[in-house]
Amino acid sequence: MMSLKYKLFGAGCSIIAALALGACSDWDDHFDADTSILPSQNTDLWESIKNDGELTQFAALIEKAGYDKALGGSQSFTIWAPKDNATGFDYTSLMALSDSILINDFVKNHISRANTLLSGQKNQERVYMLNNKLMHISGNSDSYTIQDIGLTTPNIATANGTLHKLEGRIPFTPNIYETLDTTNQQIDSIARYFRKYHKREIDKSKSTAGPALNGELTYIDTVFNESNSLYSLFNAYINHEDSSYTMILPTNKAWTEAKATISQFYNYAPEFTVLQTVATSSGTKDTIVNVALRDPEQLKDSMVNRMLVQNLFYNNNIYDNKKLKEMQTGDAITCDSLFSTHRSSGEYDTKIYKEDIEELFKDAVRTDKSNGAVWLTDHLGMRTWTSWNPEIRIEAESGSALLKADYCTVETSTITIGSQNPAVSGHVSNNSYIVADPLYAGAHPDIYFSLPNVRSTEYCVYVVFVPANITNAKADTVSHKMQIEINYADANGKRKTQSYGNSNFNNPQMIDSMYIGNITFPVAYAGTGDYKPYIRIRSRVSSKENYDEHLRIDCIILRPKALDDYLKAHPDYQYDRGNN
Repeated sequence: MMSLKYKLFGAGCSIIAALALGACSDWDDHFDADTSILPSQNTDLWESIKNDGELTQFAALIEKAGYDKALGGSQSFTIWAPKDNATGFDYTSLMALSDSILINDFVKNHISRANTLLSGQKNQERVYMLNNKLMHISGNSDSYTIQDIGLTTPNIATANGTLHKLEGRIPFTPNIYETLDTTNQQIDSIARYFRKYHKREIDKSKSTAGPALNGELTYIDTVFNESNSLYSLFNAYINHEDSSYTMILPTNKAWTEAKATISQFYNYAPEFTVLQTVATSSGTKDTIVNVALRDPEQLKDSMVNRMLVQNLFYNNNIYDNKKLKEMQTGDAITCDSLFSTHRSSGEYDTKIYKEDIEELFKDAVRTDKSNGAVWLTDHLGMRTWTSWNPEIRIEAESGSALLKADYCTVETSTITIGSQNPAVSGHVSNNSYIVADPLYAGAHPDIYFSLPNVRSTEYCVYVVFVPANITNAKADTVSHKMQIEINYADANGKRKTQSYGNSNFNNPQMIDSMYIGNITFPVAYAGTGDYKPYIRIRSRVSSKENYDEHLRIDCIILRPKALDDYLKAHPDYQYDRGNN
């Protein structure tokens, strides 16, 4: 049967040959043909663009940028090509751009790496371009748009991707980070600060290799990994296209003005001495350590810049920050509070209340960006204590706060829900405090707390004491009698002690924020690491006096005098008490 079929086939071929010359010789061609393949599919993207009479300007720009080779290669792309003289497509201006700007702002803004064929209904479907810009596609087979630009001819299939012809240029909108351009003389101060920490490296695994030149491999299509250490420092990834941020953007005028104000809080001595307690085989030993700063002026400039910038960023996707997405220039503030991305105390975002928000946005002008908006301002309306010189609150129960304790044992007590004596007014911060118990009868507890992040400024000093009946209504309530002193460095770095009288007494009937007095620190410690001044609190009760020999301490507060004065005049003012 097989031989018979073979013979019949052969015969059939002979008969057909008599009717149509050459038909059998073309049989294999007919057998392999796919009638669905369009002519454009036999050419690559570059050939399709170059030979299209409606895309001559686009083709010239692609060739000028050097992307003709990439589009003629084996990698797949989708091209969103504006037709000649389309809306917003200024060919002459584009040809005059530098290659780097032309590539990023135009060429890569019209090419996506995925092969995107359009079909069915699209509702803001996302596509990323080569410059990482996020575009949105909408419409249906009758009418598609990308970023509201209509497609005149979609889905032109080629051998290495798809070509869509557009009735206009896709606008390039910079993200917030791209806005920080050092060539913009209005904002180049903050731009230079950010660009100083910028890193750009070739991602060889994603780039298209080209020929070797002088022994070095070149790349036709280069993909870069870009990073900036300030993103993580401020927890603000303002380069991410799929994020949404608001940035308060200071002009050079605002930058210079703010730096002059902030600088007063960050004066450093070239060297100074600090007290450190080290463990020994017999207990602990006090050691005086001499500290020399390598470059005080460089440290000052670094800290001033950091403080200036740290509370300029707001994530638009959290809490009341969401209202920033719609807020426009001149609108009334409707946010009760905002959270900046800066992590105060390393854990919580810094909270800014309405009164300070109004100052922050006053006279600022909004400009939309691809990942949010910037608010340009000639004056940073920040009160000094909001960000640059904040209140410092030291929780006594914090393990890093207690420097040493003599003649006593120290334990932490916790206030659980419902355990506080209703007769005791006030609130224990973090619901915890320490109790220093004398080691023996007649012993005087003597405890030292380090004071972190101190600036060169005047503070009002408060110590918050807890009464003995905080949880036990039957406990005897009498005052502590104490001697308090602060040890710090003077302007020349020499050790200095400021004492606050021979006796200090708290109110034993309440959680008492006892005012100790004021102190002016000539030099700053913020930014120096583990080197800190300290406060010493000693019980001074004699055997014949009726005072509480125990010390119950909730926290120590160093409040900038400017804030303390403002609170006295505005007792209802709200501010972030955890922003150190």
